[in-house]
Amino acid sequence: MRVLFAFLVLALSAVAAQAEAYPSRAIRVIVPQPPGGVVDVSARIVGEKLGSIFGRQVVIESRPGGYGMLAASVVAKAPADGYTLLFCSGDVITLASLKPHADLDFGARLLPVAMVNGNPLVVAANANAPFSDMKQMVEAAKASAHPLAYGTPGRGSLNDVLGRWIAIEAHIQLQHIPYQGGAQAAVGVAAGEIPLGIFSPPAVYPALVEAGKVKILAISSKIRPRYLPSSWPTLIESGLPIDMLGWQGLFAPAGTPGPIVSRLDQAVRQALQDETIAKRMQAFGTAPQYVPPTAFAQRVRADAERYAQIIRQSGIEIEQ
Repeated sequence: MRVLFAFLVLALSAVAAQAEAYPSRAIRVIVPQPPGGVVDVSARIVGEKLGSIFGRQVVIESRPGGYGMLAASVVAKAPADGYTLLFCSGDVITLASLKPHADLDFGARLLPVAMVNGNPLVVAANANAPFSDMKQMVEAAKASAHPLAYGTPGRGSLNDVLGRWIAIEAHIQLQHIPYQGGAQAAVGVAAGEIPLGIFSPPAVYPALVEAGKVKILAISSKIRPRYLPSSWPTLIESGLPIDMLGWQGLFAPAGTPGPIVSRLDQAVRQALQDETIAKRMQAFGTAPQYVPPTAFAQRVRADAERYAQIIRQSGIEIEQ
């Protein structure tokens, strides 16, 4: 018993010493999206500040592919020492349901460190569409002989899931049209190729909205960021019991020592308290929203369960 106790003391001391020295070298943050997108820019804004806080370089590495699975797998298989992290959006958690045969159990192999921001999606329509709010859109869909088409950045995205969720709750038929990214889908709606689209706000606001090419029908969450017009109704206010927040957050490999996770969490919280960081994020159409590890893990689990239910009910499929 004394030997076991001594071993535990030594092990705990080693972990404490490792955490106290952390970080002693550069930190690599893997992003599942290509450079220039909202997630990539958010990662770079936060990563730059973390580098300043730690006094170490934080390198942002883009690893697109496999619907986000490539980046997530790289981090899950990395040493659990805090030097390889994942910065991703909530789209990644839909993969557990969409790719059940993939070699990654996201919830078991990746550890939530902190949520960095939270943003609603927007339901947008072509400026000349014969409806200007969700109630009118639902009525139009029910009266139409064919499903109304809505565009998104891609199949299996949160945007896609939200469209299926709206169809389920409103008891209507909608046809999903996947584009190669949010910008292309937004252009499709603005040009009248399709009547509807579901986007992250920066894809359509302010440019396409202020140009009079797109109108906003609703936002997806009951939380309305300050940078969005207060006149835009939520889906709940529009009569649909839907509350979806698109988040971005930081993850570490499962097994990363608690003191290192705490060190990272504290640094993220400090970074998001910087007004300069907040202004840079808001200028790019995101709203800083810090959530600590335990609460963030609870949100990830709850979102995963909700989205899995919608995926099963609506029959979303992607190539395996």
